[in-house]
Amino acid sequence: QLSRNVDNMVKQYADSQNIPDAELQTWVIQSQEAITWGVDNTKTTPFLDMVATARGIDRESLLEKTLVKSQMYLGLLALIIGKRQAIEEALLAATTPSELEAISLEITLPTNG
Repeated sequence: QLSRNVDNMVKQYADSQNIPDAELQTWVIQSQEAITWGVDNTKTTPFLDMVATARGIDRESLLEKTLVKSQMYLGLLALIIGKRQAIEEALLAATTPSELEAISLEITLPTNG
């Protein structure tokens, strides 16, 4: 249940439920290229270059947007995964039924504003 909740949260907050699986599978490639480019903008980014060309948009604009989205996505994942691991550790540490009942399985994220 907890793992399914985590997966659903990631899909919801990353707004990935309407993205084709084939495209989702390229997120790692896109992220790696954007992060590498962010560190050294002379590095090649063949996949994102092809995407920019196919879309008819500026390569640097796509790389900048992808870098920002990658950083946001990784931050989201880190937060959700950290919270899930904390819940799991609390469940493993519980020694009585009342301790188990006191553990919330809900993962909440801070809101902006």
